[in-house]
Amino acid sequence: MVDKGDVRFWNVPVPKCLDEAVEAAVGRNWHRTKTEFIREAVRRELERLGFKPSVDV
Repeated sequence: MVDKGDVRFWNVPVPKCLDEAVEAAVGRNWHRTKTEFIREAVRRELERLGFKPSVDV
């Protein structure tokens, strides 16, 4: 787990349809929360681009 001092918060506006799609995915128990879903999506994209986050949150 990451120290709270090492955590950053993002405030990212998204279209309603994207928010609704994430809500639906979370509602199907693919993820427990929107935050978990978004973290995993960002990790996957970073890995696809050749970046490896040093800490898994």
